[in-house]
Amino acid sequence: DGIFRVSGSLSTARRLRAAIDAADDDDERADVALRNAGAHDVAGVLKLWLRELPEPLLTFGVYDEVVRHHGAAVAGAHADAAAAAEAWRSLLQDRLPPLATLTLLHLLPLLSRTAELSECNRMTAKNVAIVFGPTLLRPEVDSLDTVMHIPHVNACAETLVAHADALVAALAKQQ
Repeated sequence: DGIFRVSGSLSTARRLRAAIDAADDDDERADVALRNAGAHDVAGVLKLWLRELPEPLLTFGVYDEVVRHHGAAVAGAHADAAAAAEAWRSLLQDRLPPLATLTLLHLLPLLSRTAELSECNRMTAKNVAIVFGPTLLRPEVDSLDTVMHIPHVNACAETLVAHADALVAALAKQQ
């Protein structure tokens, strides 16, 4: 129920994260730890990792532009997959570091697939956006405006999730 909404154990998520961080490519300890963990604990590791990044994947430098300028346009293009993907592709390709773009190329399909399976997991694109929006896109310094921007942030995240296939295809061509 709500794979990303229902929190697993924070201590388990931290233990799993430590196992992942300590493992090298040939070490199966992290794989074993993840296989033996509950789904909510594994989901918690992903959320924890994203939350603890020093800078969000949608970097501080794009926050104001996305929220103030692109927020309404991108969210308004929500019904048109090609327009939404192009608006985001242009912004992300031009303004994000390559590693952030590469990470999004792998994260967005997971979030999209989670939303596709919403009848089983109760995680619609909107629910996924509510969980991940403030983690993917946040200002460098919180202010009273940050709370007022949450609907824009979530709308942008929902657009990313809803149009992930088209966006990933467009970004992958540029890689």
